[in-house]
Order: sequence, then structure tokens, then C-alpha cells
Amino acid sequence: MSQWLASLPNLQPYGDPMYFGYLLLALLPIIVGMFMGRRFQIYEAVFSFVFILLMFAGPKWVQFYALIAYILWQTVLILVYQAYRKQYDNKWVFYGAVLLSALPLVIVKLHPAFNQGKARHPLLVFWEFHI
Repeated sequence: MSQWLASLPNLQPYGDPMYFGYLLLALLPIIVGMFMGRRFQIYEAVFSFVFILLMFAGPKWVQFYALIAYILWQTVLILVYQAYRKQYDNKWVFYGAVLLSALPLVIVKLHPAFNQGKARHPLLVFWEFHI
């Protein structure tokens, strides 16, 4: 899968005029549907996923895996806290959940300070350290 992601073109938002052409072409069915009073929710989801995939493809494919890991982390954290909250209510557990939700952002922001000149992605550093 990594080779396939690396082979895709990297489409940077607002990077060149062709981005707006692709965006307008992909948004056209959504715009027409909205004028007719209909929403194409599956098309919207696929459209969003494809554009995100193209933004993180090419040489930035590692960031795509980091995005997937971040989404999974946040989803699991929310589901676990939601299950806890249905039965109990403790402000310290809430504070812990908030801190855990901010942890990936803190790691990404502090990574350059502890990187020591190596240009590796924070997710890969964590992966290599723990495996």
C-alpha cells in the first residue's frame, strides 16, 4: 500500500490553478444536487476521502498513516470516555481524557525540539521506539 500511495500524485491545496479545476469538477455534482434540494452523502464522503488521500500521497504518504492513526486514537478515546460517562461522572477522568486527546498534538509540536536534526516523522519515531 505504501508504494501505491507513493506513486499517486501529490495534490497540494491551493498549490496551483489545477487544484481549483479538480475541486470545481468534483464539487459540480454536489452543487447541482444542493440546488435540486438533495444531498449525495456517500459521494461527499468519497469525494472528501479522495481529496485527503491525494493531499497526503506521493512523498507525503507517511503523513496519511499518521492521519489515520490520529483519527483512530481520537475515535477510540471518545468511545471509551462515552461508555465511562454513561455510568460514572468524575471530573479527573474527564481531565485525563482531554489531556489524552491533546497528546498527539503535543507530540507533533515538541518533536522538532527533540529530533536532533533527523527528519523523521513523529509517528515513525514512536513506532520504531516501541516495536
